[in-house]
Amino acid sequence: MPRFSRSTRALAGAVTLTCFGIGLAGAHGAHAIDTRNAVGDARAAAQELEVKRDALEQSLNDAHGAMRDAGDVVDESRVAAAAQALSSATQTATEQAARSGVVVDIAPIDADDLEALSEAAIEAELAQARISEPQEVTHDVDAPVQDTVHDETSTPPTEPTPAPVTTATPDAADAEDAADAAEGADASTPGPATSALVDLMEEVAVARVLAGETDSADEARDAADRLETASQALDVALAAVDGGASALSTATIEAAHDDTLVLLDGAVESADEAAAEASLTIAATEGRVLDDAPIAAAQSALTLLMSGSATAALVDRGEPARVVEELDQLVSAQVVFDAAMASLRDTHEEWVARENASIQSRNDSLREEHEREVTAARADHAQANRDAVAARSNGWTGRPVGVSGTNGSLAFDSLCELDFAPGHRLQCDAARSLEEANAAYMAETGRQLTMTDSYRSYSLQVRTRALKPTTAARPGTSNHGWGMAVDFDRPSATWLAANGPDFGWAHPTWAKPGGVRPEWWHLEYLATDVGAFVAPDAPALEEAVTSAFDPTEASQK
Repeated sequence: MPRFSRSTRALAGAVTLTCFGIGLAGAHGAHAIDTRNAVGDARAAAQELEVKRDALEQSLNDAHGAMRDAGDVVDESRVAAAAQALSSATQTATEQAARSGVVVDIAPIDADDLEALSEAAIEAELAQARISEPQEVTHDVDAPVQDTVHDETSTPPTEPTPAPVTTATPDAADAEDAADAAEGADASTPGPATSALVDLMEEVAVARVLAGETDSADEARDAADRLETASQALDVALAAVDGGASALSTATIEAAHDDTLVLLDGAVESADEAAAEASLTIAATEGRVLDDAPIAAAQSALTLLMSGSATAALVDRGEPARVVEELDQLVSAQVVFDAAMASLRDTHEEWVARENASIQSRNDSLREEHEREVTAARADHAQANRDAVAARSNGWTGRPVGVSGTNGSLAFDSLCELDFAPGHRLQCDAARSLEEANAAYMAETGRQLTMTDSYRSYSLQVRTRALKPTTAARPGTSNHGWGMAVDFDRPSATWLAANGPDFGWAHPTWAKPGGVRPEWWHLEYLATDVGAFVAPDAPALEEAVTSAFDPTEASQK
């Protein structure tokens, strides 16, 4: 073995130490590059995850929008089924995101009350479910961070590198910030269902990597793997929510189209009915308006409505846009038609009011003239009754007209019962005249005439004669037996003695005070030849004109 000189061995040792140092430095540089690359991959994965999170939140927002859009038709079975499926998809998506360590700030759709939700109810539900804005917390992965390894030769990323959301280790400052955030949050605003979870990018290990505070490539790669796995989970959740929202939107559009078809059919039917009625109504207003222009306008609007109805009835029902267009045009035509008919009604009914005012004035004149005739006829009738009373001042004698039978034995149906005194019957002329006298007494005193006796049968006259031999007439001769005499109480007898001659009733001379047989209660009817009052015929009055727009009045016209 050759021996080297001291100087040679010294040189060799120096060379060996130098090579070792160079190798050690090279190894350290390679490790740093590997770590930096792994951190970059993790940051890229975090940025992609943040994009996916945003996309999922937007998708959840869109899902809520689809639910709101379905509010009017949510009770229809296919829409309800699609809404239920979307609700389940949103809940599954948020749960899947939570299991992957991703917190989304939009709550899932509550499936409990889908069938009962109207648009307003859904808005209120979303207002309660929507997450309040985070308090000073962001997921900004684009902010620059301090890197522990610098390599002049490496290619810098095109986007700024992300900064950590929180520090890796909670300290007193973090606790104070968290307390401040909790104090500032609106207690009435609910958070997401996953708000109790820790966001993946806020976990200590991941946050260390994203902050560039690790020198372990393996730790950085593990963080990148977890972030990528979470992104893949969000992809699945996003697809499910998008698919559910799309299915609900499709079902909503189809259901809305069906509803539009129902509205169109109803509008066509309504337009046809209105047109059929309006044709008759417009014709009925001819010559019965203050202005002819509304008739022409109504006819023009009617033509437009009928044309719109005919076109709408033939529309291609498989083209939603055309159906909506035809419905809008028909509704517009209906609005124009309704306005035109309202204008026609106004001018027609104003004409009706003026015409009826004229008719009323003419009828009032006829009534006034008739009342004057009636007053004169009553005066003539009263005078005729007074003349008859004067001619028979000593009372009635003989058989009156209109009765059958003998005194006290008259046929029951040849007498008339008094309405104001049930059970009392008289010769029919006498009964009618006493009814008129009673009406006058009632108008003056507010009471009915009070009768104590009227028609008296033969047998009753026999008993009365036995009881009152000095005042009762011999049976078969009493005017009570002819139904021509009545006995009254004192007030009634007093009034009729004073006013009775106008109605053909009076005290016979023998019954008056100072007569041969005074009977203040006994009065007789003495004017059978005059008879009951017959008023002049009422005039023929003009009938009021009726509105062509009132079916009830039209049917009575």
